[in-house]
Amino acid sequence: MATDFPTARVGDIASSVSETHRFCKDRLVFLNTSDILRGKILHRTYSDVRDWPGQAKKSIQTDDILFSEIRPANGRWAYVDYDADDFVVSTKLMVIRVVREVLLPRFLYLFLTSNKTTEWLQRLAESRSGTFPQITFDQVASLEIGLPPIEEQRAISTVISALDDKIESNRRLQNLGEQWIRCQVQRFLDSAVEGGAETVSLGEYCSLVRDGAKVGEFGSEDLYIGLEHMPRGSIILDTWSDASELGSNKSRFSEGDILFGKLRPYFRKVGVAPADGICSTDILVVRPKTKRDQALVAAISSSDALIDSLSAAATGTRMPRASWSDLASWSIPRLEVSELEELSALVTPLLEYLVRSVRENGRLKLLRDVLMPELLSGRLRVPQGRQEFAGKPS
Repeated sequence: MATDFPTARVGDIASSVSETHRFCKDRLVFLNTSDILRGKILHRTYSDVRDWPGQAKKSIQTDDILFSEIRPANGRWAYVDYDADDFVVSTKLMVIRVVREVLLPRFLYLFLTSNKTTEWLQRLAESRSGTFPQITFDQVASLEIGLPPIEEQRAISTVISALDDKIESNRRLQNLGEQWIRCQVQRFLDSAVEGGAETVSLGEYCSLVRDGAKVGEFGSEDLYIGLEHMPRGSIILDTWSDASELGSNKSRFSEGDILFGKLRPYFRKVGVAPADGICSTDILVVRPKTKRDQALVAAISSSDALIDSLSAAATGTRMPRASWSDLASWSIPRLEVSELEELSALVTPLLEYLVRSVRENGRLKLLRDVLMPELLSGRLRVPQGRQEFAGKPS
């Protein structure tokens, strides 16, 4: 990355640390590569050390950077900004620690997770022969990083962290809002059961969309959602990519459709589409017959009971797939029109707000990605003691 600042090799100011944890407790928190994603620690659950795999070894501490050796572009990285005495990480995660005071750990984290850096590391990984695209710390160590004065590093970190904090705040709100929507839907269904309501099939409220998109009919302007973008157990879909490098036919969906991952349904990949786009053919595109029933269909389609049933009925030994017919025939208590309208009035405004917050996060991520290289290179400066940016032509 071209920069106006003095430079240094990452390996001269940071190191890869491999300290074996003391294991002085029977229960600790183990983080594998799949347990971190683009700055997020996906769980902090204590479990029995005796049940752990052999790669659960490394100790970490505050201000360490966790970075997966495998497929750098997948975003399996995180910054340790908490007391980590009870955390153990996989040997497949690099633990990168700053060793010289000329560099703030947070600033190094921003550099390593910038698009330009991860794209370069991904190319290096793919050039390696082996089972997985993989990098070594020697390759990370060889990278040149610009070194602004410490105070400017701190200012740049503050600017980017403000965007990250807003993104994370929206995510927490999405999680809480989703839980509330599920509770309200379940409350209405339970009330109908108590009232002796007859049952109907889920297919009365939704239909399967069969709208194919052939290669050549989509491109970089199209939003793409694959199974890899869909979080487990959440009806709020907040991750996607563009369709520029896709080489096979896909399915089209519209904003508000319910996307249901039919491949290995026990992964619980179901959610509301935040905009129009295309998706993998391993995803069923389910459309509520009326806007009123969107939250109802989303909550039921992603419920544990339905997914457990579809998983048991899924066909295929190695690659089990759920069917639309099983999804559509799922029985639920019938709600009267007045109840459906009452439920919709209660939950639809919140669901719409949560989808808008997903789109806001998309804009914030784009802003972050645009600002990051300009700030790291020095083409855009954050003057000390002032609020505005000082830019200069690239």
